Amino acid sequence: MKAAAYLRVSTQDQDPDLQRRAIVAWAEARGATKGDMEWYEETVSAAAKVRPRYEQMLVGLRRGLYGVLVCWRFDRVARSAMELLALADECRRRNVDFVSLTEGVDTTTAAGKLFFTIIAGFAEFERGVLSERVKAGMASAKARGKHLGRKPTIVPVEEARRLLASGRSFRKVAKALKLGRATLARALEA
Repeated sequence: MKAAAYLRVSTQDQDPDLQRRAIVAWAEARGATKGDMEWYEETVSAAAKVRPRYEQMLVGLRRGLYGVLVCWRFDRVARSAMELLALADECRRRNVDFVSLTEGVDTTTAAGKLFFTIIAGFAEFERGVLSERVKAGMASAKARGKHLGRKPTIVPVEEARRLLASGRSFRKVAKALKLGRATLARALEA
């Protein structure tokens, strides 16, 4: 039976090679061939609402295509302890083993299942602490007068009105000013 390998990095600057090498070593140690693995790799933040490759992996899992789901770390495959436990439960109901290499978890054993549950709680705690640190850092930067977020877009409102009055379409005016139509519309409404 095939194994589903899920790899995720948060930004384009990150490289999933470390995850890939660890999973390949795990597969080779079990005598798996290239054809025994289905790779699901994506670059998306864990907080993103849509993770297309993750969803595709779940579809394959639900169709019974895999006997094992392997990831490098819990936080690569799940955003919270609840999501991780739900995934583990789905794997259990479908007779799919779950392996997390960094945490050394293999749900084929009772001890692995217990350890998995405990570690999932710590993973959620770790993510919560990181989130708190980021928020504290942003609050500190804001208190020091730093601007957070995107720089405001400067819209030449008078020029836009002049171009619209001359008969140009709204779309052409937005394009001429190198603005999105929604940005131009908001600026003209203000």
